[in-house]
Parts: sequence; structure tokens; C-alpha cells
Amino acid sequence: MIRAPSHVVGDKHRPLELEEMLDEPFRNLVDEAATAGWDTAEALNALDALVRNYRITYEIDPPPADDPAVKDSGDSNDFGEFPSAEGLVKAFIHGREKP
Repeated sequence: MIRAPSHVVGDKHRPLELEEMLDEPFRNLVDEAATAGWDTAEALNALDALVRNYRITYEIDPPPADDPAVKDSGDSNDFGEFPSAEGLVKAFIHGREKP
């Protein structure tokens, strides 16, 4: 099971913490492939290829969860991010004036 990080982004221990958590599932995956009849080297090569392909895909199109947070202005006339429901109600109540 992967748990939430205990170190903040940028902490030198954070990558090692994740590596330690991924170690067991990774070994289990390689072991399952070997048990099914694949050579360990084949499994490792396949996983390496998957990581390289995933990295390329990530660089081209990162998942939305990795996008920087955008603060909602709350202004219904703001054509940037869609305003919050609270912002829409305030704009409606105040005749669509900026708060």
C-alpha cells in the first residue's frame, strides 16, 4: 500500500521514501512475471520500457493533478477559470459587479 509522503516536496528524503514504498510492489511484479514464465531480465526490460514511455508521455501531457493550482477570482465575468458557485451567487446578488 502506498501511503502519503511524510516529507515535503524538495526534502532530500522524499524520493527515497517513495522508492522504499515502491520496492515491494515492484519486486512482486517482477516475481509474478518470472512465475508466469518470463525471464527476470525480460520483466525488468519491459518495466524499463514502460517507465521510459510513461516519462515521455508525462513530459508531453502531464496529468491535470500535476497542474499548478489556479486561484479562483470569484468573478463571474472573469473568462479565466470558471468561478466558484459562491462567486456566482455573489455576482448574481450584487448585479454582476466585482466584489
